[in-house]
Amino acid sequence: VSGARLALLEAIADDPTPLGAVSRFIARLQRYSPAMLTELSASSKAELSRIAPALGAPPSDSGLPPEVARLKLFEAFTELLGLVSRSSVAVFENLQWADESTLALLAHSLRSSDVRVIASYRLEDLPTGQQLPKGFPKARQTVHLGALSNSDLENLLQALLTGEIEPALQTELLLHADGNPWLLEERLKAMLESKAIGRHAGLWEWNRAQATLPDSLTGLLSHRVQQLTSATLEFARAASVLGRAFSFEDTRALLDWSDDAALAGLEGLLRARFVVESPASDGEVFRFTHPLYAELLRAGLMTLKRRRLHQRAATLLAGRTEPLELSEHFLAGEQWAQALESGLLAGQRAQGLAAYP
Repeated sequence: VSGARLALLEAIADDPTPLGAVSRFIARLQRYSPAMLTELSASSKAELSRIAPALGAPPSDSGLPPEVARLKLFEAFTELLGLVSRSSVAVFENLQWADESTLALLAHSLRSSDVRVIASYRLEDLPTGQQLPKGFPKARQTVHLGALSNSDLENLLQALLTGEIEPALQTELLLHADGNPWLLEERLKAMLESKAIGRHAGLWEWNRAQATLPDSLTGLLSHRVQQLTSATLEFARAASVLGRAFSFEDTRALLDWSDDAALAGLEGLLRARFVVESPASDGEVFRFTHPLYAELLRAGLMTLKRRRLHQRAATLLAGRTEPLELSEHFLAGEQWAQALESGLLAGQRAQGLAAYP
């Protein structure tokens, strides 16, 4: 909405406070639009002060039954939202992380009034089969935001890092962003803070020895991983050893599971939107929806188990995959002689293909 003021209500991952997003919303209004709150009725101000003491009004303590007190709080917020809509556009951000109480309050306000808001949420983070945040009315308009193109991400990266960028660094950032500008910004911020990248003679260079996965991103992905059942998680971790793309049969063989058990694990990943079927694979090959899922899942394996799975993968893939991929499994499996042999073969093949002058 061109020229409109925005009033932001933002949910955050693992927020321990019920209605915390609503409390922060009111605090922002008091800080940036205090005149708006003066129009709020005294009774509504008293109700809302139960979750936003910054309003200054005495909290309502009428001894009402919990369900009645809850309704009065919801109605007070509905009045506030109506006032906000007169001069601003309310934006509800990251609703996939909102707690049950916040969702119930927002849903009540939207169903009880004609206020229009902008709501954003990640579909893959909603419960399986759910298309809207719980209790929300059908949206008047839905916009599905797809991944940015590589050229768009490059333009964003150039805006964030002025100057020339080492090609390997740019490739790393674009690969792991996978079209998501938030992931690009978070990873770049972490790399700057950890001094994993620095500017030398006008060129941004990458220090690969430094950790570069930001805490905020780790927390987000870890939160999603923790929602998987134990069997689905075990299947996912075995699949991650094979890389971002993996075949169902290879993963089943790595675990030595029955077809039924492996299919159940795969179905759990599909339902949780961790993986998608690769095109033209006849339903046999799948890929993680983001490369960082595979990275995080591998890191979550016990060292001995990760090493053994890489050893099994090398045995399983021998003779039917590229020497470079095979050498990576040998290296991770600490099979040094085989890793050296496969690495040399990969180098010879690359040289033969004129990959290097």
